[in-house]
Amino acid sequence: MEKTLITNAASGKAHFLGTDIQRISSVRGEIKRFRNSKGHSQRVSTAWLIMNVPMQKILKRLQDRGIVRYQNQNEAGKMMVPQPILK
Repeated sequence: MEKTLITNAASGKAHFLGTDIQRISSVRGEIKRFRNSKGHSQRVSTAWLIMNVPMQKILKRLQDRGIVRYQNQNEAGKMMVPQPILK
C-alpha cells in the first residue's frame, strides 16, 4: 500500500485518497485586508486549493477489477458499461 507523502502545499503537490492536491497563489502571494461588520481588520489569503482527480487511473482500476467494461458504441468512441457484482 502506498503511503501519503507529507508535502508543503505551497511548494508541491500531495497525493491523498486518490486526489492530487495543490495550492496556487497569486503572483505576489498577496493577502487581502478588509474590515468586517464590527470594524475589525481581517486578513484573507488569495490562494486557491486545487484538487485534481486522475480519471484515467480510476477508470483503469475499475476495468481491471471487473467493475466496468468498455463496449464500442459508435464511431465517436467507447461506452462504459457497469457490470453486476456477483459476490
